[in-house]
Amino acid sequence: MSLLAVMAQMPMAVQQKKGLTPPISSIFLVTFVVTNPISMTTDPSPIVILALGCNVDAPVNMPRLQAALAARFPSIRFTRQLVTPAIGIEAAPFANCLAWMETDQDYATLHAATKEIEQQLGSTREDRREGRVVADADILCCGGCRYHADDWQRPYIQTLMAELPRR
Repeated sequence: MSLLAVMAQMPMAVQQKKGLTPPISSIFLVTFVVTNPISMTTDPSPIVILALGCNVDAPVNMPRLQAALAARFPSIRFTRQLVTPAIGIEAAPFANCLAWMETDQDYATLHAATKEIEQQLGSTREDRREGRVVADADILCCGGCRYHADDWQRPYIQTLMAELPRR
């Protein structure tokens, strides 16, 4: 694979929203995309990485979360679990793992599916506000884009990322 820079003039409305000043004609949006050298297309990566966590009855709920995801996404695979202290909230320690799969589904479709699974397993906003997380599945990477930027710096994410298969 190789990296390709694609330049396009930034639309006027975007420039104004960002508070950019003239000369407007010289403001360009530069996007880098990964190209497949065989087809020379700019197809996004089909790899999806999820961060999974729970701190309520983790020996029961983490396998339930993994089973629900596997039922929806048969190609999904999981790393080992790590127990970590809660970050940013006062709560019980979390069981965490990563999941990965290949899919052509977009972020919105995957996000809806993961949130539906969380709700089916009994995860509620009220519980989360009180530091109780029955099931959490966050999309870290989808379509070649990274999400939850702060999570990528967490030691347990970095440790588990090293366990993912290399392509």
